[in-house]
Amino acid sequence: MKHYQVFDTYYNGCELPNGTDFGKLNGHYLEHRDMCIRNEDWGDAYDINSWYIKETGRVFPVSLHEDERLQHILDLKNIPIYEVDNVEDGVFTYQLNMMGGEGLSFPDDINEKSILHFISEKALEYIKNGKFKFVINYFVEGVFEYHHFNNLHKHLEELEIPAEKVYFIFGGYNTDNWYEVFCKKYNIKNKINIVELSWVRLHKFEEFFHMARDVNKNKFLNNEYVVEKKKYDFLCYNRRLRLHRQLFLAYLKRYNLLDNNLVGYDYTFSENKHLINSFDSFKHHDIWPYARFLKNEFNYLWNENPKQIVDVEDVSNIIGGTIQSERKEPYQNTMFSVVTETSLRSTEYYLSEKVFKPIGQKHPFVVIGSHLTLQELKRWGFKTFEPYINESYDNEPNHFRRLEMVLQETKRLCSLSDEEKIQFQKNVLPIIKFNWNHMIDLYDSNYEWLEEKMKELGYEFEHKEFISKHPVRDIKII
Repeated sequence: MKHYQVFDTYYNGCELPNGTDFGKLNGHYLEHRDMCIRNEDWGDAYDINSWYIKETGRVFPVSLHEDERLQHILDLKNIPIYEVDNVEDGVFTYQLNMMGGEGLSFPDDINEKSILHFISEKALEYIKNGKFKFVINYFVEGVFEYHHFNNLHKHLEELEIPAEKVYFIFGGYNTDNWYEVFCKKYNIKNKINIVELSWVRLHKFEEFFHMARDVNKNKFLNNEYVVEKKKYDFLCYNRRLRLHRQLFLAYLKRYNLLDNNLVGYDYTFSENKHLINSFDSFKHHDIWPYARFLKNEFNYLWNENPKQIVDVEDVSNIIGGTIQSERKEPYQNTMFSVVTETSLRSTEYYLSEKVFKPIGQKHPFVVIGSHLTLQELKRWGFKTFEPYINESYDNEPNHFRRLEMVLQETKRLCSLSDEEKIQFQKNVLPIIKFNWNHMIDLYDSNYEWLEEKMKELGYEFEHKEFISKHPVRDIKII
């Protein structure tokens, strides 16, 4: 049976993202889109998104990328909604693709319209009567604050969209527990269907694979973890300075670990500038019991050394999630990575591309991230570094206590003697090799994995062999 993806709006023969309030833009979006079409560059989502930010001050609320829609996974034919009734037999999917923070699609104010309010009346009718499969796709992120998620549910109720007809694709993990806690907190009786689908596995494993195959890109990849005396102990990247990253940087300063390791951060970056000299703002967050003793360290970060470069001078040139912005030298010159993940909080479970960068760059690591991050990696089949690294922090439910435990282990590893550091590297080397090979194995089995995920969404389709552009097995280079 043929699968179709339905769009409410077309312009000059091109589908426009469902869920967009075009009226708010007074037609300027269409003019800009038309200009891109005439320049044969209408698919440049970054160009359109940059224009939208300039016009509205906000990121485009729905995805402009085909790679982030289901047609990248399924063989879906795009179709305008007015042609649906002319198709005798088919499966129709109406999809909303969220983009950026969840507050862009489902604002803080429950009385403000969300992307659900811009579904056409005809699409709403077909969603309710079951003619359309309704998918809200947020697999590009794994963090969704409960307040915004409650607004999603309330707007579904307001529009009389049956919860059981909603499939929400999410990039987080431990979603059964996460959703159960949410439903109890907000007294949700009618539950939507949630399907875990990691965009990292879908895209980033492939990106590492092709980097390893490409002669030009391979030069940015650390192809071997060399056992030797390293110039620095650890590597730690911090682009967007979330609260837990700021706290960790202040701790590193206190314990003299900031200046003599490869720790990147930039308070002069446009997204971080507002954080300078904001010490009093910590009082309004749960970070305060920890941050209140670190005022001198924060003053140093803000006023004496607001920027520390590892490899890229201007972090605004780094597109979030991109593996190809990596350089191999920082990994070669350090013994291990400290990964500061996107989320630390106890109500959020997410593995972003950040934790897979050291795996792809063949580097041991500790993680400041969600509760049970390492357990989730093991569920995927990866190995972690116990007993050579004390990983008891992963079981600590208190997020800031977990951060402190990672700090203590970082300090311990840095305090090892030169001989002990060499032995540590020898000990973790087999795990590093295993994890690289396992990542390629997972990429190799992506089609089978996606097929199972599509079945969770209620799709049925004929099995076809997953074929890579290159022989996957040849890339097992270690």
